[in-house]
Amino acid sequence: MVDAAATLGPPDQYVTGSRTVLNALLRRGDAVPDEVQRVQELVECVDNNAQKIAAALVANRRGRGVRTTGVDTTAQLLKEQKQFISQVSELRLWLFYCSELDLKDVRRASGRCIET
Repeated sequence: MVDAAATLGPPDQYVTGSRTVLNALLRRGDAVPDEVQRVQELVECVDNNAQKIAAALVANRRGRGVRTTGVDTTAQLLKEQKQFISQVSELRLWLFYCSELDLKDVRRASGRCIET
């Protein structure tokens, strides 16, 4: 089995790297669709939530017996993670759809792509 962490490196490098690129584009004055910025925010939420999930699992493992609050907290974090990932997926599909239309300047309006 291949160790993904050893092969790819720590996930925070990618989150920080993508944030750095996004900020550089914004400082340069390049047009960055709101959806791209939202994807970055959601990726950061996924990363932060993953760290919370890992900490909760470790805390649950160290505890004696099963703690209902620990299990509930972990379940809630997993539910939030699923929602974050679904939102990233929806935005990714929307951006893909708009890029397929080959529009020069794409904006989202009423759930559809329009050329401005």
